[in-house]
Amino acid sequence: MSTSTSTAPRPQAGVPDPAGTPGPSSGVRLGFGRVLRSEWIKFRSLRSHWILLVVALLLSLGFAALGAWSTTTTQAINEQMAQEQVDAMLEGRSPEELGLTEEEVQQQRDEFVVQSEQQMAEGSGLALPDGMTFSEYLAMTSANGGLQLVMLLLGALAVLFIGSEYATRSIQTTMTAVPRRTPVLLAKVVVLSVAALLFGVLSALLCHLLVQPLLAGADLGYDVLQEAVLLNVLAVGMFYMITAWMGFGLGALLKSTTWGIVVLVVLLLVLEGVLFALSFEWLEDLKPYSPTSAGAQFTSVYQPSDAVLNHLESGLVYGAWGVLFVLAGILVTRRRAL
Repeated sequence: MSTSTSTAPRPQAGVPDPAGTPGPSSGVRLGFGRVLRSEWIKFRSLRSHWILLVVALLLSLGFAALGAWSTTTTQAINEQMAQEQVDAMLEGRSPEELGLTEEEVQQQRDEFVVQSEQQMAEGSGLALPDGMTFSEYLAMTSANGGLQLVMLLLGALAVLFIGSEYATRSIQTTMTAVPRRTPVLLAKVVVLSVAALLFGVLSALLCHLLVQPLLAGADLGYDVLQEAVLLNVLAVGMFYMITAWMGFGLGALLKSTTWGIVVLVVLLLVLEGVLFALSFEWLEDLKPYSPTSAGAQFTSVYQPSDAVLNHLESGLVYGAWGVLFVLAGILVTRRRAL
């Protein structure tokens, strides 16, 4: 008795099998466009990303409203103090008894208000444009009240984007599909950059629009389309984008979402306060170049008269910090085991 055994032919290396799946040595490489599309799908598929963005937007709007209320309250206090100065000048007598008209009394009250605001402006060291009062400056900056907190949320989102893949070990599958690793990391940076920039520009614009009706009652509304406001909206978007670069770099370096967020908070909020509390002269010279100071100057509507760096220079310094963390993350990820 004889038996016959049939053996299915093995697919040759580099030749797709009938199902269309490339063989183990197919040599098929994913182009950057396909890698970018894959990373975008990952980004928009995670609910946690959208939750963070929604929370960040709500906080931005909430702090903007709070800043507008604080501005109108400050102006009301100034006007009340000016009225008290006028009452003290009149000493309980009517303007007619002192030979003053109502217009002259009102003019004196306005002068007291201007003097009070000039003192506050001088105390802040700001170089305001001619004709702009300190209350008007506060009104324009009220929309940026939540920048520091929202910045951390955008940085945390970037850490989560890369750190979650290390936590689930899905990073191994991703890097197996794209062995060179660099295109994957660059694609992640591009996705984060676009998302953070668009979010920043949109949220900043919405905040400026939101505060208008709140400021209108105190006659502090301003033109949202003026150059200073539009440049600030763009700066906020770029500020969030660069912060996302820092978060991504830390997530890639530490391979941990938790530690990445902790180090980001320490870097942007804690470290500068600790270092410059030491009051070393050489540290004071370095202060404008720290991430916190450079970011604050970059997103300010108007800068102090003694500012070391202007808006552009501050943006370049903050951007350099972001690029540094991204490059460090990419270089380390390329050289070490996953």
